[in-house]
Amino acid sequence: MRSSDNQLSAITKELLSHWEETEAQWDDVKSREFKREYISQLQPTINLSVEALEQLSTLLEKVKSDCE
Repeated sequence: MRSSDNQLSAITKELLSHWEETEAQWDDVKSREFKREYISQLQPTINLSVEALEQLSTLLEKVKSDCE
């Protein structure tokens, strides 16, 4: 699980980097709308997902330990 949350964070960072490059070339009403509706909501959602994956990983480690 830990690698999944690390991978998700890395992919998100890469996506946001690409968005910054795109945004430098695409600056109109639609780009701002896209950023507001999708990009700006991405990071908080990913943060919550990573936190949930970390909690799940901790729980699974505890279950595994308890079963041994």
